[in-house]
Amino acid sequence: LKEFETRITFEKDKFMAADVDKDHFLSPEEAVFLFLPETHPEVLDVVVNDIMKNKDKDADDYLSPQEMWEFSAKEGLSEEEMEDFRKLDKDGNQLLDAQEVKAWESGLFHTESEMLRLIEVADKDGDMEATAHEL
Repeated sequence: LKEFETRITFEKDKFMAADVDKDHFLSPEEAVFLFLPETHPEVLDVVVNDIMKNKDKDADDYLSPQEMWEFSAKEGLSEEEMEDFRKLDKDGNQLLDAQEVKAWESGLFHTESEMLRLIEVADKDGDMEATAHEL
């Protein structure tokens, strides 16, 4: 029952963040924010805060690799998961704060990774820049 109530509160918080004009109804544009939180910063903040609250088992306001990927220490993490974690961990403290988690949840992390791969493939002269000609 508590989990259900927590979920209701979370969905209400998302709704209120998506309701930009605060009329207690969602327009078609606002409905997009509700179902695609990455399209609106306030809705994304609600989602990230919920993730932090639910995954942060030691309540230190950071996520360890095990908390982020929800693995026990004995299960271990794949190299890909550890590499993604290292890239997300911008300050290098081996923990993720809410802003670092937001990069994952917003899709920015994946977009940046794919754009870097595109540049690497297209970059014929090795200057880490892609000209229109190289693309």
